[in-house]
Amino acid sequence: MKRAPIILLDEPTTGLDLKTERILKESLQLLSEQATMITVAHRLHTIRGADEILFLKDGKVAGQGTHAELQENVEEYRAMTMIGRGEGYS
Repeated sequence: MKRAPIILLDEPTTGLDLKTERILKESLQLLSEQATMITVAHRLHTIRGADEILFLKDGKVAGQGTHAELQENVEEYRAMTMIGRGEGYS
């Protein structure tokens, strides 16, 4: 069986200053080339570039896809990104 590393991150950018957040994001980008990364986040900018986003509502998957696909197809996701503009979410 092939080695398949999985990394689980829960709110990885919480409490970081912008410089440290940028360094972390660059490091995670490199790591994601060799591992499956699962990130739990409330802030949309944290997961915007993910290959696949699961949008949850009341503990159930309410949408699945890329950021662009969710904006196009899931009204609540689109509304969240519109509210967040100017707050670093979208």
